[in-house]
Amino acid sequence: MEKYSKRRLGNGNSTRKLKLVRRFREDYIYEKFFMLKEEHALLRFQLQMLQHFSI
Repeated sequence: MEKYSKRRLGNGNSTRKLKLVRRFREDYIYEKFFMLKEEHALLRFQLQMLQHFSI
């Protein structure tokens, strides 16, 4: 009985860790996505400037 309760405690701990890891991974993905969007906007701006100066 004692072993079982210990196992359940450990299990609960691991699921909490898993949730933290998942949240961290999601934040990381969102961060990368927003960085890509910002880079894209910057590239478009530079392209517009190049076109503006080439005319």
